[in-house]
Amino acid sequence: MRASLAAGSSERAAAALRAGFDVDDLREGEVSLDALWDQACPDEPLPARYDFRMKP
Repeated sequence: MRASLAAGSSERAAAALRAGFDVDDLREGEVSLDALWDQACPDEPLPARYDFRMKP
């Protein structure tokens, strides 16, 4: 997905993110997926399945 974004193909990255995938080893507080989502789908809220941010 990062390669697609770097190549200017945000729609390809967005399609892969919307299709969904599991990441088994991300820890709470990890923000790499929400940063990727913001780049690929800037007008859409982050889905809960990709939200590993710390909550107060």
